[in-house]
Amino acid sequence: MKHHCKYVSKRLALLLMVLFVGTFTLTGCGSGGGSSDSYSTPTLGTTPVEGQVSSTVIDTATLKAWMDQGLVNAGGFKNVVILQQKGYAAGHIEGAQEWSNSGMVRVEGPILSGNMVLDGKTMDAMMQERGINANSTIVFMGKNSERVYFMFRYWGFPKNQLKVLNGGTKAWTADGYALTTVNPVVAKSDFCINDLANGPDLDARASLNEMIVGLETGTITPYATYGATLVTSKATISETVDNSGAFVAFQGSMNGVIYDKSLYPASTGDITAGLYNTVDGVPYYKSKAEMEAYLFGLGADKSKAIATFCRAGNLAADGFGPMDAVLDDWDIMLYDGSWSQWGSLTAFTDIVPAPSYALPAGYGAWATDELMSEIEYNINVLLLGSDQKIYQPKYFSAPMSPYAAGANNLEDADYEYWAAPAAGGSAPGAAGGGGGGGC
Repeated sequence: MKHHCKYVSKRLALLLMVLFVGTFTLTGCGSGGGSSDSYSTPTLGTTPVEGQVSSTVIDTATLKAWMDQGLVNAGGFKNVVILQQKGYAAGHIEGAQEWSNSGMVRVEGPILSGNMVLDGKTMDAMMQERGINANSTIVFMGKNSERVYFMFRYWGFPKNQLKVLNGGTKAWTADGYALTTVNPVVAKSDFCINDLANGPDLDARASLNEMIVGLETGTITPYATYGATLVTSKATISETVDNSGAFVAFQGSMNGVIYDKSLYPASTGDITAGLYNTVDGVPYYKSKAEMEAYLFGLGADKSKAIATFCRAGNLAADGFGPMDAVLDDWDIMLYDGSWSQWGSLTAFTDIVPAPSYALPAGYGAWATDELMSEIEYNINVLLLGSDQKIYQPKYFSAPMSPYAAGANNLEDADYEYWAAPAAGGSAPGAAGGGGGGGC
């Protein structure tokens, strides 16, 4: 579990402020003939949908019932929003909206990385455009929908309001329901991250410094969702900041890594052997018992956090989603930096002079190649005059150790965005409040 002790006093002060205001409001209501909206208006964050299911995973019949009740894009306190990440234009459930942004370029630790979790300002804008409010029930469906699910989990949207359509579009059509190519017209909301009561769920994400510390201390199990091909593949990182298609500095296997047998795109991949059961071509999440049996068979230890990773975070989300949704008593995290970040951090202390893309002097504690059980450097690509090239990350001022205060700068910044109300606004989570980070 993560602890941000420096924020405890601030959060306590905000909580006391909310309690004080709430007490003042109640004592002012009295029992006279005056009316009060507080008796009829649901509290922010309550689940609005009648017949709501306790499970994060829902079936097509449940979603169809919500549609028949007119709850999709209804706004207000009974509002269901359906989000689809990939394949939207080819056909989607009626009323579903496209969520087209899977990640962004952000600084984490000493490195500028692609595919990072969306920042608060971007998240606010995208939620508002889709009419999402603090009481919305959000359904995720379609390929890579788990990446969007992760974004909402990370930013602290109540988990009981997040639902994954089991089997996605394939299940929907297999059960006889139609798709459409008509895009819905949705009224925007004024919802902000600041309206959420508890702030970012930092336990949902593995930051760079937490991955380094976790591997050094043996408290994190890295979970590779694209197979045991890292050592020889020299996979490019075409989705990183400059879209250069360049090689990362090295490939290999993290210490203690386990390899998912169902998600990675290899000829030996068998989706029925992993986190999913396939029925007539439709991949459904396995039950908790089945999923646990599979993970124990891989050597997973329930006492350790599992951090999923891939090359750019998408397949990592496909592993995170099922486990986070089904295994409610496991600690599941997504390392969105993944190999495009991890494979770019080396000090090359045994090479003189060090290549231009090596970590700057004094930053060797951030070198991830020190935490590898197998490794193959791609240095020959550059030194031998190949037309390929090594990706050269851009470094920024950061603590020289991943253990130092401020090393988790990205998540610190996101917490601050949630915790700081806009000028004249209310405390985070207060009814009617809004505007964390300037929203």
